[in-house]
Amino acid sequence: MRLRATDSDRPRHERRPAWAVRFGLALVATIVLVAVAAPWVAPQDPDQQDLSRRLEGPSREHLLGLDELGRDVLSRLVYGVRVAGAAPRAAPRGPGCRSRWASRG
Repeated sequence: MRLRATDSDRPRHERRPAWAVRFGLALVATIVLVAVAAPWVAPQDPDQQDLSRRLEGPSREHLLGLDELGRDVLSRLVYGVRVAGAAPRAAPRGPGCRSRWASRG
């Protein structure tokens, strides 16, 4: 007895197009590659501040501009992918997972 239908079991109008699956896989692969290569891909130091140039718009030197503290937005975005990718690995797994600091009452 089969409990789960695959794409081949579904009518043609309900199947996921192959291009959508390939696009999704390519997007995930690109995000993972950027996260791994962040130190080499980021054009600037993400924590370097330049308050005299804060909120500057996009330019050749800073492709996405600068934030309110004068930090490069593209570099912060690239390094942010690393943090977002690490968060699920750091989260507890399943309902049986308890912290050692959780109350036992």
